[in-house]
Amino acid sequence: MMLRISQLHDKLGTAAGKKIRCSLKLCSKSDYQIVKSTKFEFGKLNIYETLSQFIDEKTTIRVEIDSLTIWLTGKKNLTKIDQGWNGEIIEELSEIEQENRFEILQKLLLRFSKNGIIHADTVEIDSLSIPPGVQLKCNCLTLIDVPNSKQWLQKLKSTNFKKLHLALRDREENIGAEISRLKISESANFFKCSDVRDEDLIGVSGSDFRLYDGKISREFVKKMLEIHLKFGKRNDEFKVTLNLEGEDSDFDPFSFIPKNLKIRRIKKDGYTENAFLGNIFGGFENVHGIQDRRRLSIIPYDTRFSINCQIYKKPMAPFEMCPF
Repeated sequence: MMLRISQLHDKLGTAAGKKIRCSLKLCSKSDYQIVKSTKFEFGKLNIYETLSQFIDEKTTIRVEIDSLTIWLTGKKNLTKIDQGWNGEIIEELSEIEQENRFEILQKLLLRFSKNGIIHADTVEIDSLSIPPGVQLKCNCLTLIDVPNSKQWLQKLKSTNFKKLHLALRDREENIGAEISRLKISESANFFKCSDVRDEDLIGVSGSDFRLYDGKISREFVKKMLEIHLKFGKRNDEFKVTLNLEGEDSDFDPFSFIPKNLKIRRIKKDGYTENAFLGNIFGGFENVHGIQDRRRLSIIPYDTRFSINCQIYKKPMAPFEMCPF
């Protein structure tokens, strides 16, 4: 099922063969010692599953391990396996297996693991419809539209992350409890994690913070906004969208703004009186020396409200045609 090192040398050249050989366990006897002695640590592992537009129950699972790409396309117990380098399929290496694509994937991940643990810097899993068969140890993790997100979090081998991005497909009970075990130092992005509370985010210290849904308090919002202003880099974001509770019927946007900030409100048509649109022009000190003015908006809707903070950017001048 897997690529042979000798095939890669023929099709991709000696340099490419040397790069990929550390990612293979099924190989010729002459190559076995090279593969066995290599540590299984990857820069990235990406797994995406997409539905067929024409055939029910048929999906394609795309696995990217550094520059190696493997496609598993099939339905029930028939799978077409394509393999390639840098996203390009090598047709001569394609084959058909009388086996379910999910079983092939689980075996594949085990081959790329060490004692059932995959080591990588960055892991991204999108729409994969099966539970984990391996454990993950990584610095950055993204789970998008994965129905078994809670199980993936439970099987994590690491608890310290630079980045954790989690977008649930459906509501999962106690997802906040799983997040509470983790420490996130740079970027946290939670979408539809509706049971997340303040105590579940104690380990979040990153200045890039996005939360859609959840049950965090005003004090926690202010705390994260202060972290964003003090430690944020130019591309970091601060976006929070929460439900309006009964106590917020008289919505006060200033209750979410730290008192030490110097702000200037901007009047704008089309917004209610209890919305805040304005600029932060002082009252904080950024560790990276980024003291640019920040645009701050706090806007209530029918059942929700959103808070957004970003570096102010001057509007572009309107385009004018030059006369000839």
